[in-house]
Amino acid sequence: MIRAVIWDMGGILYPYFTELMLEEGEERGWPLDRLPLGPTGRVRDPAYEDLLEGRLDEPGYVAAVVGRLVAEGISFDPVADIDWTDCLRPAAWKTIRRLADRGLVQGLLTNDATRWLGER
Repeated sequence: MIRAVIWDMGGILYPYFTELMLEEGEERGWPLDRLPLGPTGRVRDPAYEDLLEGRLDEPGYVAAVVGRLVAEGISFDPVADIDWTDCLRPAAWKTIRRLADRGLVQGLLTNDATRWLGER
């Protein structure tokens, strides 16, 4: 019997920042067929693979993404320019509520999300 659930914040409760960048890029006409954007992009992203393997930390990865954008003539900072106000994944939060109603203990393990979502 399951008595507890552990959640990851990025990608599960909130979208990964490159998901939102992909949406932004579609709206703005970015060259998405040649612009690596992590696990959500249309092309392989070697820097994201380095992040997953521990050869690059998250700030270094974000810097790599920003550098790629600059190389394409795009001015966009994922830390400053993404509005996270309405970025919750409704299905995940609905599931959290249902599990809480059933009495399951829930926890959150994640890296420092304050960089993306602020202190609160």
